[in-house]
Amino acid sequence: AAGPVVEWGHNTHELVSRLMTAKLGRDGELRVLTTDAEFVSVKRQLGALAAHARGLLAADDADEFLLRDPSAESLGRSVRTVVSCGALRIDCVPAEPPGTLQDRFVAAASSRSARYNFLYCSQVVFSTQQTIVTDVGAFAARVHASLPPPLPPLRGRAEGPDDRPYLVVDGYHAFLAVPTSFPPDAPLFYVGGLLKHAACGPNAAFVTLPPGARPEPLLTGWLADPSALESGGGRLGDPITFAEGSRLAGGTPAFGTALEVFCASMSLRKRLGVTVEATHAHVMLLHASLLRGLPPEGPISTRSLLPPQPEPVRAHALCFRQGSGGVAGAAAALLAKRGVGVDARGD
Repeated sequence: AAGPVVEWGHNTHELVSRLMTAKLGRDGELRVLTTDAEFVSVKRQLGALAAHARGLLAADDADEFLLRDPSAESLGRSVRTVVSCGALRIDCVPAEPPGTLQDRFVAAASSRSARYNFLYCSQVVFSTQQTIVTDVGAFAARVHASLPPPLPPLRGRAEGPDDRPYLVVDGYHAFLAVPTSFPPDAPLFYVGGLLKHAACGPNAAFVTLPPGARPEPLLTGWLADPSALESGGGRLGDPITFAEGSRLAGGTPAFGTALEVFCASMSLRKRLGVTVEATHAHVMLLHASLLRGLPPEGPISTRSLLPPQPEPVRAHALCFRQGSGGVAGAAAALLAKRGVGVDARGD
């Protein structure tokens, strides 16, 4: 069976930002549901939009408040509205506790008052490296099943895939690490990149498109349709067209080298029988070896260890809480002096 359409870009931030503008242009508004544990680039982008919207509001109206969603509150946590102003709304679901995140996200997505049209959630969160979307396909199906009935499309057009809410699952910290599969007709945009676990170099990211979806971003990029160059670029006001594979790319493709390395790496893996599942199993053995040797106390100990998730869904980093950013930084510096490289994120 044919797989989903794949669009390429230089980084996931660029791809996700363009998807946001596509939904804004299509619906005339952007209503975002996300979590409070996303990577810094998404936090910054949504924060910039929120700050701009707040600048258009009176001070009393710009305060953060809780969206009282009974179904979400029944699960123990409320959804926090970061900003709600005219054509922009941004709500976030607390990622803690991770065990109930999927249920709480699905419950929030069902809000008839919010009517989210852009839902974004990482498969593995950056801060704690915990897998919060354990089954991508099932999660997508649950989210879409919970969404309220759609409103009529704008301008009387026939409803298509791009009139439905966009669900984006960011798999950057899971791609080629946590075994992942989902049906080719799954209703989601799956985002990933070739730098982290693929180790193929920077400036290459991808997003799979759900069946029939053809986003048309407001931030088009000069290479959205190379055929426009054949007519001298057209005239201002001409219809905007998009070519498959470059509608989200933005500028001149600079990901050729990373793609070549990726293709060579995948060919070598195939010849050697090195699957994602085999790599994951090897890392789990390394985890087990480390966990057996942990002391009961200290910066890296059973006491500070964030409880590991079950091996089938566990990401490839173990995390240890230090209580504060300062202590975490000091622990990282101490370990570095002993030749151990660690990454300090928050506490």
